[in-house]
Amino acid sequence: MWCLEPFTIALIPGRSKMVSKSYQVIARKWRPQQFEEVVGQKTITRTLQNAIRLGRIAHAYLFTGTRGVGKTSTARILAKALNCAAAKDGEPCNVCEICRAISKGEDIDVVEIVVQDAKRGPVG
Repeated sequence: MWCLEPFTIALIPGRSKMVSKSYQVIARKWRPQQFEEVVGQKTITRTLQNAIRLGRIAHAYLFTGTRGVGKTSTARILAKALNCAAAKDGEPCNVCEICRAISKGEDIDVVEIVVQDAKRGPVG
């Protein structure tokens, strides 16, 4: 299903460009990978870590807020922490296969839902 070699994307009829699968969007490259790396959301990250540590996980979490406050990053870290077999103190290990797959966006059990904003387009 996944192609491990570079693939071709047609940009203009008659022309094409080779794009490597190793390309990474800058937002993903610098996205926090641990709760402690999330800036400006200490209360939320501590609350989520405590819930994981105590085994008191809610059936759903709704992350809301303006652009750039860390909704997607926090949700991805939460997904890793909940699925990681070697999580310690509510933090994902970021080494195991599950953590790496979630970080790359390749885990089939973790789906990112992008909400459409009528004025600005996709949000998330």
